[in-house]
Order: sequence, then structure tokens, then C-alpha cells
Amino acid sequence: MPSTIRVRFDPADKLVFDIEVEAGQACIRSAQFRSICRLESALGILHRLSASSASPGVFRKLEATGLSEAGRRAQVTLQAPLSAEQVVALLAQLSSARVVDERPETRRRSDVSGPLSQFQGH
Repeated sequence: MPSTIRVRFDPADKLVFDIEVEAGQACIRSAQFRSICRLESALGILHRLSASSASPGVFRKLEATGLSEAGRRAQVTLQAPLSAEQVVALLAQLSSARVVDERPETRRRSDVSGPLSQFQGH
């Protein structure tokens, strides 16, 4: 069963994405984003990490985990304290993930739903 990444607004009305590893279970929330462009860039990082055989950079931040590509400054912050082994397992699940845009139609210019691989160039 492929993972699902849900793009939505959190209760504080900030843009986030939630990763569901299995249908309705193991939900991991991202940090908040100021714009859809930054969120799309983060999804691109996740796609490249899931498709790469290289080990991701993993940074612990209190109750969060930062992920980055080797040699790059940009990173994705997930609001969960994950071990290196959990990160590797999560990225393996994301290789065939599907993105679902759950933002209200009145609050988006375009729908970003589709396979995670569509963000490879971001």
C-alpha cells in the first residue's frame, strides 16, 4: 500500500503536509510553510531522498527531525523525533507516495495532487 502525503492547512491556518505511511495510520506532520512554493520544494527534497541510494542527512531538533540531501543546505523538518533507521524506513515507503491536495479550492491557484515524483525538479 503506497503512502499518502496530504497537503492541508493546520489548525493555526498554516500550510503543512501530513505523511500517512499506511492507510490512516502513522501520521507524521511537516513543519509549517509560508508558501506553496516552499512546500513543493520540500516535497522535491523528499522525492529525491526516497529515490537516492545515498544516506540522507538526519538532524535532531528537540521534538523534530530535519532531513537533507548530501551537500545541500535545504532541508525538510518533520514534527517527530525519528531515528536514522526510522528515516530510512519512511523514505522507502515514500518512493511510491501519492500527494493529495486537501486545501479548499478557494484557497489555491492549482491542485498539487499526483505522484510524489512530479516534484523531482523542484
